[in-house]
Amino acid sequence: MSAHIKRNCFTFTWNIENISYCWQKTGEEISIIFVVKALEETKYKLNLYPRGLLDDNYISFYLHNQDATNMMINCELAFLSKQGSILASIEEENVTDMAGSDKFKVRNDVFVLNRSIYLPEDKLTARCRIWKRHGQMIEDVQCFARTRICIERESFLWNIRNFSRLQAEDQSPHTIRSVLDNEILMTLDISLKNPYTEEDSINIRIVDENSKIKYLVLHLTPLNGFGCEIKCIKKEFLFCENIKIKLLSLPFSKIGLISKKDVCLPHDALSFRCECIFSTGTVFKEIERVVYGCGNILTSEPCNHRLDNSNTALASKNVLIQNLNSLFHDNILSDIKLKTGTKTCFAHKNILSVRSPVFKVMFSNNMLETFNDSVHIEDLDSDTVYRMLQYIYTAEIKDITWEDYCKLYRAADKYEILALRNECSAYLKSNLCPT
Repeated sequence: MSAHIKRNCFTFTWNIENISYCWQKTGEEISIIFVVKALEETKYKLNLYPRGLLDDNYISFYLHNQDATNMMINCELAFLSKQGSILASIEEENVTDMAGSDKFKVRNDVFVLNRSIYLPEDKLTARCRIWKRHGQMIEDVQCFARTRICIERESFLWNIRNFSRLQAEDQSPHTIRSVLDNEILMTLDISLKNPYTEEDSINIRIVDENSKIKYLVLHLTPLNGFGCEIKCIKKEFLFCENIKIKLLSLPFSKIGLISKKDVCLPHDALSFRCECIFSTGTVFKEIERVVYGCGNILTSEPCNHRLDNSNTALASKNVLIQNLNSLFHDNILSDIKLKTGTKTCFAHKNILSVRSPVFKVMFSNNMLETFNDSVHIEDLDSDTVYRMLQYIYTAEIKDITWEDYCKLYRAADKYEILALRNECSAYLKSNLCPT
C-alpha cells in the first residue's frame, strides 16, 4: 500500500492505558467508535481482543464498518512504539465491511518478551489509517483517542496472630473496600487446608464479595522477625461471573515456619506485606484531539510526533539508552569486572567513573583494582550489583521489590550514585506505612 502513503488519509491513533489489567476473556473486546466525515460520515469501530477472538495465544485486532454503506476503503492497522514507529501491521485493500486479523500479534511477545517496547508505561498504542479507494480526501486528518482501564491499589501489612495455634478451619480475614463508597470489594484470608486436594498447606483465599472484581494482581511478601523479605510472590487472577473465590498456595508449610519460630514468627505472628492492584470494569474513554491538514508531509509516523520537536530528542535519547544497554549486556569492549560471591559482571571503567565518584577515584589512582582489572564486592549481593550497573548504563529501575530498593539504596550510597540514591529514597518514603 506504499502508493497510498503520500495520499491524504484519515489516521486514528488509540492509546489504551493500564492494558495489563484488562479482564476480557477470549472472544471479548475493548472497542472504540469514531466517525470519518470525509467518507460520508461513515461510522467505524475498532475492536481489540487482548486474549484473542478465538485463540488466547494471540491478540486480535479488527476494523468494522458500523453503517449500512458500501463505502470502499484501503486501510492499515498497526501497533506503534512510544516513538511512533510501526512494530506490527497489516494492510488491506477494497474493504467495505471488515478488516483485521484474529492472529494480529502473539500475545506473549507483546505482554512478556518485548513488553518494554510494546507496552511502555503499560500503554498500548494502536493505529488505524484509512484511504479512499477511489478519489482523494480533501486533507489529512489525525484523531487521537484514549481508553484508560481504571485500577485501584491498596498496600497493607497483614499480621496473622497466634499462628502456631491456628487451625485448618480458622480464618484471619483482611477486607478491602472501595475508596469511593467504602463498599466491601474482596476479602483475603488464610486457610491451612487446600479445599481442592485436602492437603495441609498454607493458602490465601481471595473472595470477590460482590462480583465487581474483574482482574487482580497480588504482590505478597512474607516477612521474618527482622522485617526483611523472604521471597516476593506475584500472582495474577482473572475473575469470572460464576467464580468468586481464587486460591494462592504458598511455598512453605506451617510446620516449617514453626520449626523456625524465633526468626519467622516473632510474637507468634505470621506477617505479610501485601499490595493488591485490581480493576472493577470501569473504563474511561475520550477523543483527546483532532488535527486537520497535515499536508503532504504525512509519513508512516503520526503528525503529533512531527509537530513536537521534543519527540525527536526523546527518540534519540531512547536510542542512546538502548545502545548503552547493549554495551552493558553484550560485554562489548569491557575492561573491568565486578565480582560478588556468586557472580561476575563486566563493565567499563570510563562509564563507571563518570557515574560514580567512588569508582572514579578507584580507577584514577594506583589502587589494586586498577592493576587487577577487577573489583571485589563482598557486602552486596549479585542481584543488587547487577541492578546498580543497569541503572548506571540506562538510568532505569525495573520490576523490583521494597527490599530490592533498600539494597539498591545502600549500593547507591556506597558508590555515591546520587541520582539512584534519590530515586530509591523517594520510593521508600512514598511506600512507608505506620508499622
